[in-house]
Amino acid sequence: MATYDGAEAVYDELGGALRRVLADPARLARLQSADAIVRFEVRDPDAKLTCLARIGAPGVLATGETDVKPDLVLSMEADMLRGLMFGERTPLTALIAGEIGLKGPVAKLLRVMEALSSASAELPADGEPEAPAGGEAPTTAGGEPESSDASVAEADEPQPDDASS
Repeated sequence: MATYDGAEAVYDELGGALRRVLADPARLARLQSADAIVRFEVRDPDAKLTCLARIGAPGVLATGETDVKPDLVLSMEADMLRGLMFGERTPLTALIAGEIGLKGPVAKLLRVMEALSSASAELPADGEPEAPAGGEAPTTAGGEPESSDASVAEADEPQPDDASS
């Protein structure tokens, strides 16, 4: 399994995979069926990813500390979250084995993990993230910065025309 050098590596790979789930309308709809705010509190290294997936609201991912109160808190090692997202592990087996700490309804956990396990095809095999590094402002389902102070623009957004010279 992967070994992460620090929280930024977790935000890059796993946060990037979560952002791709939020950007895909079909997978976002599956995630929103849980109608939950989910916080992943991972260890080794310590990192927090908070996913807002309410029905009828845009999907948003925040990395690091946040004041948002989650409905569901999952605590586990970073490699375990990666294994769940890659489909190498099942949430129920990991729960029974005591490898996942859970605060909140198991039914919501199963809905969330069903939607996230579809991220496995989207995780880069070489560990190179497709999404911008975590720790910046939260993003909406379309990858747009949630706040105006974000410094990262999406690569596929139109850029101002510099061809005036």
